[in-house]
Amino acid sequence: MLKLLRQYNQWILVVGGTLLLITFLMPSAIQGLAQRSAVSGATWATYSGGTVTGADLEQAQQELRVIELLGNQTLAFLGADKEPAHWWLLVHEAKLAGLVGGLGDGEAILAQMSAGQNVSAQQALFNLVKASGTNGDIVLETLSKMQGVMRLVNLSVAVDRVSDRRLKQSVARSLLAVSGDMVIIDARSNATIEVATPGDDALNAQLRKYADTARPAETAIGLDKFGYKVPDRFKLEWITISKAAIGAAIANSPELTTLALKKRFAQNPSKYGATDASNFAAFETVVRTAATDEIVKERLGEISKFAGDQLGLAQRSLKRDGAYFVLPADWTAQMPSLQALTQAIAAEFGVAAPTYQSSGEAWTTATELEAIPGLGFARTDKFGTPVRVTQLIGAAKEFGSPNLATPFQLNIASPAFVSDSGDVHFVRMIAAEPSKAAANLADVRAQVEKDVLALERFKWLEANKASIASQAASEGIRTVATKFGATVEFAKDVAETNPQFLRFGIRMGTGLPTLNNDPKAIAAIIDAASKIPFAADMNSVPVADRTVAVAVPDKLSMVVLQVTAMTPVTEEKYGELAADVQTPNGASLVSVTRDPALAIDPKALFGYDALAKRFDFKPTRAESDIPTSGAPVPPLDPAS
Repeated sequence: MLKLLRQYNQWILVVGGTLLLITFLMPSAIQGLAQRSAVSGATWATYSGGTVTGADLEQAQQELRVIELLGNQTLAFLGADKEPAHWWLLVHEAKLAGLVGGLGDGEAILAQMSAGQNVSAQQALFNLVKASGTNGDIVLETLSKMQGVMRLVNLSVAVDRVSDRRLKQSVARSLLAVSGDMVIIDARSNATIEVATPGDDALNAQLRKYADTARPAETAIGLDKFGYKVPDRFKLEWITISKAAIGAAIANSPELTTLALKKRFAQNPSKYGATDASNFAAFETVVRTAATDEIVKERLGEISKFAGDQLGLAQRSLKRDGAYFVLPADWTAQMPSLQALTQAIAAEFGVAAPTYQSSGEAWTTATELEAIPGLGFARTDKFGTPVRVTQLIGAAKEFGSPNLATPFQLNIASPAFVSDSGDVHFVRMIAAEPSKAAANLADVRAQVEKDVLALERFKWLEANKASIASQAASEGIRTVATKFGATVEFAKDVAETNPQFLRFGIRMGTGLPTLNNDPKAIAAIIDAASKIPFAADMNSVPVADRTVAVAVPDKLSMVVLQVTAMTPVTEEKYGELAADVQTPNGASLVSVTRDPALAIDPKALFGYDALAKRFDFKPTRAESDIPTSGAPVPPLDPAS
């Protein structure tokens, strides 16, 4: 027996070891199978078509890991890039619509992605698998489902929910043109409307409401469109190197003698418009002018470099914090004097000293800086692209929107700026005050009082709209114009849509340039005028019936219009436009004339609540209560 055991001891060890290993692993394997069965079979939610299991939940979670890597903006906008239930519902609806393809669809999307990343499709797939901790089939299936969801959303948003009758009505409304004599009474500037002077209580109430709002352009002031926020303010000093002064300084230069000019001409006659160098006398003036410009430009460049070097010399020892200098406490005493620099330039180049100027003790804004002749619109190419002086200062470190691409800071001189006239400027900001909410009525009293008066005048216009229209009808529109110190102008073809731009999908009003073709103003005019029978002879329509007065709150104005003509859309014109619906321009036509109330909000249509309601989706267990199996093992790198 012992001999037999010794003879087969290796076989016995192999078989016995295998049996022991099976016995050891069997319980965990059974437990894993049972757990996977529990994952697959557990009910996660119910819906109108049946039940959603834990396996569906796990699949959705794995797919969301892939989507997170792809960063789909549409899914993020809908809020479906994080929630498995929301994602499952979107995919379910896309499947019902027949918009989800198979793995081949996913492979096509992957090929597009890899081409954009300049890698092979196999490598792109491996990267997604590795990063998401899933497998290749899940990645491809996710891409396919995502493509189906994109088709669903795009088709739903782009669908034209408009009948031929509604389209006809919309086109008729959009292109109805009204013409006539018009008076615009602007409450913002019309002082003929007498209203009580507002007290401090009213002014302070207006200030509190808009103290921290930036003031719009004066032409944009309207109801609820005010602002008294103090803009960025600064104090400046600058020097100006005059191009004319340099020209005067070189007038007697040896380079401009007749002999020197002849040499220039002989070297390149065609540069000055001559065919050969035999007739210098006829071209002497041209050569002198061109040579002067070249020498002045060269000399300005030399002076600018010298000035820049002198200003930068003191900055070489300064430490930097990123793009900005760290200025010592006594820097204002150390920094180069611009006034001294003007004298150094005069001595170095034998020219008149550049002029030195400052903004003084008063604060300056960007708008006021733009009004300074020469300097206001000067530009520099120091930063690669032309930058105006107002842009550079507005992006200074001390203000709210510093720009690291164009670093500028307090008490550091700017690079050379060149004005339209050719003058060169060096600017230094010596004080800065960032934008802030207006705190004291005294600081902005003039603006607040002007706005409150405009509001009161506009209220008066609204209250007396009917009587103003009546007076225009009975006494003539010129009487109304005279009363309010306004002018009568002829408004031709006021319409909500300019037919020239309709084919391009652009809804742009026309006929009201004085009010910048304000769409609300035009819509109000068309609403009022649409009550007039447009097929009738206007001379037979009573003046009172074709005189309209409409308030324009966004411009604090009133438009009084005496209609003399109406141009509706003809059947022929509509037929021509309607034919475009079948062409690539059809979507543009429909989008321009469509009622905004018919627009689809994708977030409302495909939000979780809307989808859950449509499919009667009801979770029965929390996601955390359902066990999940481990993630699949990623494949080997195909590049290895």
